[in-house]
Amino acid sequence: MSSVTSTLDTTARPYLILAVKAWIRERRLILLAFATLVIAAAAVRLLTFDRYLPYFDYSDESVPFLVARNWRGLFDDEYVKWRYAGYPPAYPIINIGVQYLVELFAVHPWTVPPDYFYALRLLASCSSSGFHPPNSSSANRRSIRCKR
Repeated sequence: MSSVTSTLDTTARPYLILAVKAWIRERRLILLAFATLVIAAAAVRLLTFDRYLPYFDYSDESVPFLVARNWRGLFDDEYVKWRYAGYPPAYPIINIGVQYLVELFAVHPWTVPPDYFYALRLLASCSSSGFHPPNSSSANRRSIRCKR
């Protein structure tokens, strides 16, 4: 069985490569336009993600930061616990991870909140620019479409 499979793989591979090359050749202008748009969008996001730092641009930008510091036990503020008790947990969890990374790679023995916000904004700009693997739900949708 393995000899048949290896024979099929070696005979089908050149045709597959030629088909992919032909597909790319036919759509090279579209692919070039798409790549140009993705690079331009990524450049804009990566060049402007740190605007207004060390000051906060949005008033609610510090909420997940405070909740994460409270969850980590760095300070025990009853008001933060009471006021943000129903806050979605994903944001503080992401903040906790970023806080650990910033503290791990910190150059100085101290950190200030804008250090964390710089890293959070960099993470958000990379995520929104498409520098991450596709999620499983979009892959599942594609595979379902192919089966029909």
